[in-house]
Amino acid sequence: MTGMDSPPPAPVPRAPQTLHHFSLNNPALQPLPEAEHLLRDLGRDPVRGGILHGTRILRGPLPHVVGIRAEPPGETLTGREGQLLEGIMAIQHARAGRYTLLGLGMHPILKGEGGAANSQCLRIRVIYGTEDEGEELFRKILSLLPYLVAVSAASPFVEGRLEPAADNRLLQMTGDIPPIAGAGAGTAPDAASLVKRLSPGCLEIRALDEQECIHSDLAMVAFLAALLRHPDPGADRDEGVIAGLLGTAIQHGTSRIQPELERLMEAARGSATRDERRFLPVVARRIEGGSLAETLRDRSVTGEPLGDILADLVFCLKTNLPSGMVG
Repeated sequence: MTGMDSPPPAPVPRAPQTLHHFSLNNPALQPLPEAEHLLRDLGRDPVRGGILHGTRILRGPLPHVVGIRAEPPGETLTGREGQLLEGIMAIQHARAGRYTLLGLGMHPILKGEGGAANSQCLRIRVIYGTEDEGEELFRKILSLLPYLVAVSAASPFVEGRLEPAADNRLLQMTGDIPPIAGAGAGTAPDAASLVKRLSPGCLEIRALDEQECIHSDLAMVAFLAALLRHPDPGADRDEGVIAGLLGTAIQHGTSRIQPELERLMEAARGSATRDERRFLPVVARRIEGGSLAETLRDRSVTGEPLGDILADLVFCLKTNLPSGMVG
């Protein structure tokens, strides 16, 4: 992996804005299409959502999905973590504790939704000043996208089945996969389709799969922000190389690009703020031991029931403790 240029660093905010999605489920993790009911119970507008305890709670892309974002966003990731946890607690306590939350990129047992409909992601918005800064950020984010996908891959299950790819959500997003067919048979989407120009001065990344817990989410944000701040983290900007690496990351997670990820982690540590360094151990553990998808796959192939695996993920989200880092 070699950098083809050494462009000047593009200015980025200390803490890019984030939108987190979680599914509402019963204790058996069957999805409950009650996002609007939840918002009404919380006394908020069912369409526009509303602010509660420093977070805005929103209706998600599907009736069983809610989104939360810190509003106004804290200056640090640590401050934002506290805001978002208040929102999570409000949802968990709604309707006498009716909801069991889960935060993977695809609901692991939901059936019949097919394609991009059964997908949710951690959305990261990066604000920039001039158009030149925006173009530089866009190119830099594209070069980092395969590595972000690799460490955040978390959707090895489709309709209750273990599928070949680590990130079946991104394969489903190509739109050319039959609703019930194996998602692992798909092809990787164009990297540029995962970075949206929402408006002048704002880019939104829609590639990150993992939403295991708020701390894990913000670890991915810390990794990205530190690498964007680095003058040249060493990611290749050639479109063909990016496409190939993205396909590798989607299929295999971190396992095929571990040396490159280790070099990026060193770059991130060197340019991270003190606040961001608090979160980076989560990403370092993903690089060393595999993405969440790889960990879930390993547990599944040894015969562990899916219900037990998902129960651990519910615990991670509820306690804000990333898997493998309890204690």
